[in-house]
Amino acid sequence: MEFSERLKELRKKKGITQEELANSIYVSRSVIAKYESGVALPTNENIQKLASFFDVELSYFSDGDSQIELVSKDEHKRNLVFKIISIFGIIINSIYLIICGLPIFSKTNYTCTSTLGEICNFTNKYLSSFELANCVRVDEYNSIISGTLNNHSSMGIITLIFCVVDLFLFVLYLIRMKNKKSSLLLESAAIFLLITNIVLIVISISLV
Repeated sequence: MEFSERLKELRKKKGITQEELANSIYVSRSVIAKYESGVALPTNENIQKLASFFDVELSYFSDGDSQIELVSKDEHKRNLVFKIISIFGIIINSIYLIICGLPIFSKTNYTCTSTLGEICNFTNKYLSSFELANCVRVDEYNSIISGTLNNHSSMGIITLIFCVVDLFLFVLYLIRMKNKKSSLLLESAAIFLLITNIVLIVISISLV
């Protein structure tokens, strides 16, 4: 028996309409109609919802239907790939959150007295030996956040906020996946933020 036939049989036994079934698993009625007519196959997430709603094993829908098994395998591969991306994203965001406040970036300043007696500050590394002899060298160590703020930029703080949000999204995805729930919107948002964060991290470091 094909998936479409099994689904239609279960729905009729329960005595509900396509609209009622659609509302129960949060899809449109047209989606249920396509499932029952064999035009479309459900995602792994929707198969799980249907199995839970009708109180049957997942195997009830896949037994004898190689297409359903293929969809499940493809869904499993996609989840595995995104799980790897999630772990990578968590590592990248966590590293930034750890180092953004640590004073690990050095910056050399020179305080010099001009011929007019004025005290000037320089960060130029190419001062002449005579100029250097009349200057006091001060080595400063800045974090990403303090370094960007010293350069009148809030990029370090913006990156920090984005990393916190992205970290939350990746952790939320892993929790949902553990509970056998997935969300394409959540996945897309997390990946978009990860790419954005990598760019922001590079810009922030260059501004220190």
